[in-house]
Amino acid sequence: ALADALMARLRAAVPVLPVPLACLALSRATGPMEPAALLAEMSRLRGLMQQRADITSPPGQADPLAALHLRGFVETAAGGIRIAEGQHALVDFYAASVAHHLTFDAALKDSDMPEPVSET
Repeated sequence: ALADALMARLRAAVPVLPVPLACLALSRATGPMEPAALLAEMSRLRGLMQQRADITSPPGQADPLAALHLRGFVETAAGGIRIAEGQHALVDFYAASVAHHLTFDAALKDSDMPEPVSET
């Protein structure tokens, strides 16, 4: 019970920022994503998070794709945007800062997690 209360307080205090949300979407993708598909997946994930908990998202955030390119986390390739070589661990680290908003329910099983988006 204490652990659940602590996690609930942490979820309420940790905002869902666009860069980690983009990292979560990219880390779950099965290949490069077109920018529009990436933004749509970010919106879908944010919606799922909002269904599970009261999340906060500060207004006026910069373009997450520009920030990811600037930091060298992603690159543009045939088929869209993908995680740059050697950056997967860092992208996963950023993604983990918001992924708990999808997995906090102890009864939630892996099969209940949203499927990764595949670009075809």
